[in-house]
Amino acid sequence: MPRLLRLLAILCLAVPPLAAPPVMGAQSASPHPDAVRPERPAESNAEPSADRLLAEAEAFTAQFDRELEEQEWRDQLAGWEARLAEAENYSTSGQYNSIQSGELYDALSDLRVEVEARRTHEAPRPGEVQALLDALGPAPVEDEAAESAEIAERRERYRAGLARLRERLTQVELADTRARRLQAQISELRRDALLDQISERFPEPWRPGVLHSALGDAATQARALLAAPAQWYGELDERARQRLLLWPFSAILLCAVLSGWLMRRVILRRYGRDPALRNPAPSRRVVAAVAEGVARGLIPALLFGGLLAWLQRTQGVFGGLFADLLGGLLLAAAVFSMSAALTRAVLSPKRPEWRLTAQSAESANAVGYAMLGLLTALSLELAYDRATAELATSAELRAGSVALFTLLKGGFLLLLLRRRLWHRDHRERARRERRGGQHKLLFQRLLLVVVWAALGAAALGYSTLADFLLSRLLHSIALLLLLLAVRALIRELAAALTRSRLLRRTLELRSVTLRRLKFWFRVLFDPLIYLLAALWLVQIWGVPSEDLLRWTQAALTGFEIGSITISVADIAFALLVFVVAMALTRLLQRGLLNHALPQLTDNEGLHHSLSAAAGYLGLMIAIMLFVAALGINLESVALVAGALSVGIGFGLQNVVSNFVSGLILIVERPIKVGDWVLVGGNEGFVQNINFRATELQTFERASVIIPNAELISTPVVNMTYDNRLARVEVPLRVDYASDPERVREILLDCARAHEQVYKLPEPFVLLRDFGESALLFELRCFIGEATYKPMVGSDLRFAILRALRAAGIGIPYPQRVVHFAGPAGAVPGGGDDSDDSAGSGGAAPREIGP
Repeated sequence: MPRLLRLLAILCLAVPPLAAPPVMGAQSASPHPDAVRPERPAESNAEPSADRLLAEAEAFTAQFDRELEEQEWRDQLAGWEARLAEAENYSTSGQYNSIQSGELYDALSDLRVEVEARRTHEAPRPGEVQALLDALGPAPVEDEAAESAEIAERRERYRAGLARLRERLTQVELADTRARRLQAQISELRRDALLDQISERFPEPWRPGVLHSALGDAATQARALLAAPAQWYGELDERARQRLLLWPFSAILLCAVLSGWLMRRVILRRYGRDPALRNPAPSRRVVAAVAEGVARGLIPALLFGGLLAWLQRTQGVFGGLFADLLGGLLLAAAVFSMSAALTRAVLSPKRPEWRLTAQSAESANAVGYAMLGLLTALSLELAYDRATAELATSAELRAGSVALFTLLKGGFLLLLLRRRLWHRDHRERARRERRGGQHKLLFQRLLLVVVWAALGAAALGYSTLADFLLSRLLHSIALLLLLLAVRALIRELAAALTRSRLLRRTLELRSVTLRRLKFWFRVLFDPLIYLLAALWLVQIWGVPSEDLLRWTQAALTGFEIGSITISVADIAFALLVFVVAMALTRLLQRGLLNHALPQLTDNEGLHHSLSAAAGYLGLMIAIMLFVAALGINLESVALVAGALSVGIGFGLQNVVSNFVSGLILIVERPIKVGDWVLVGGNEGFVQNINFRATELQTFERASVIIPNAELISTPVVNMTYDNRLARVEVPLRVDYASDPERVREILLDCARAHEQVYKLPEPFVLLRDFGESALLFELRCFIGEATYKPMVGSDLRFAILRALRAAGIGIPYPQRVVHFAGPAGAVPGGGDDSDDSAGSGGAAPREIGP
């Protein structure tokens, strides 16, 4: 409609008015002859130009749009005011109504969504108008020349528009503040109503008068319930009885048995327990337990559920009280049958390998009987509540019934919470406690406190409080068990994906990368499960969902600590952006290194250089995106960088050099914690990498602190950089008289017999040289753990020595020639050089050997 009005206005302004025809007999109004006619432009009598008409049309449409927008804003503001006034009237009344509270809270939530949309629309507009106003320059003062009328009119229009926009933003903020305050008041009303409800006190059920009155009321209700079926049945003739009872019941029974039997067979065949499996995985046990429980309880659940659905469809035929009684019994029977089947499947008393709990067979049977008792109490309570919903219940009967069911449920819960039922034996119990079972003990004690508090509240007459505590406790336990089962299934699914060869081949991921992905998946997924459990638990225990929604919105949108605004959503989004950018960088590096660069050049050094450059570039981009997503003010970063540069100029070069070197070590990872490195004259394992220095632990258990700059600027030998594979060399000297092939076989046999020596690459023997008095052999073999190199070398030397002695092969001593000095005046070594034993006064050389 606004567009149509705008189009009609433009057409009316664009079409010139038609000249009116002269009227017959009318005198023309001619001017006085003495009057002076002012000079007018020649085109003054001409029709308006197209540009003028277009300008007038645009001005008209702009004014029309402004008025239309203003009217729309006033209508929206009036709607907000009406909803806020309604919520204020309800909150000040002090009367709580759950349905009205939910409707008003939802209306306020919708209002806040509209407010946020209006704020997003209006927020940038004052800045735009202020920029136009600044472009006009400052207004002239009194001593300056006046500006033109067009500029003055435009300046005034901009000021009025700016004031109007700021007023709108103020009203938007006011509406949002009022809506948030009213939502908090509605939530407070709900909390107060819950506290008033659970703090209501009934008569103590153990008093004789109260007990007598409760028994009398219970007998009255029992007579009414027992008389309802006979009364309803007597009102029907024989044909009606057959039509309503015999045929529907037979059809439902037949359909439930057939469909339940077929579905049970399919479920057990595909997901049930496999007798051939002796040690099934945890996820397989969970799936099998769920399948067994559903399959075992499917037929009775379908039967009772079908009868309940049939009862609801024929509720006009059945009497009201009889329908309540029958509906309660059918619902309780359906819940009991399914819950009992699931409990038996989880405990699996006859097949311990499929049991989901660490218990003995006796403990499983005891827990099973206690669970059946608890389920029976819950089913009876459910049937009683449904059957007596339309009956008058006195305060005494209310207190007595709640006390009875609380005593039954609490007693079975106390039986289930016995610690000896949840361990195989006392030794396992002690072992679990030593391994950190204090939190489980604390949880068990907390459950016991809640159960005893419920029993005490029921005894003192606080029936609603007792029912609230036990029902919320049971709901919480069921929720935790469900979440634990889901957590186990998802963990097993993640482990199966990390073991997948297809995934490794498709994404070209190494096993260590998949293990890291599995670890980080657990690190990120477990807090999500715990957070979800916490949100559901606090909602189960009476915290309004409106409060949770409001707190969650506050945490996600940001909360202020001083002058700093912390937003969980922004931090999570920034981390996600950084992780995604780094993952894409790693994929780009792997693609360049494995696919693209080998097609261009065979220089592997160039491949790694370009891949590393791509990695650094990706890291810089990831950091920039992370900072941009967080919304960090780069001016503050510039100030810090400026201060850091001044500090460097005043003597912090060494500190900053070590700091930057530490960053390079952490990012590039030429050495890692646990690596076996040689730095200068120091050798040992890397214990810790800090930003200033790296801690190295030598084999003598001494700690060496090495500045990071030295690790960057000097050569470092990393024995375990890329893998833990190491080569063991064992040099050996044997007699020339020994058979070299026999020696080679002995060395290879000793290497192959050692359990840590790899079969592939195979060990091999080198004949290194012909020594002065021995043949020089060297055994070389490979092991999977470099840190075991000295021990493996020692074991091989022991084995070689035993084998050589058993084979009669000797290891010769080095041969030395020693010249003894002759008498005085004799020339040592005189005489013929070809005969060392000749010469005047010279001593014959003596060969020292073995």
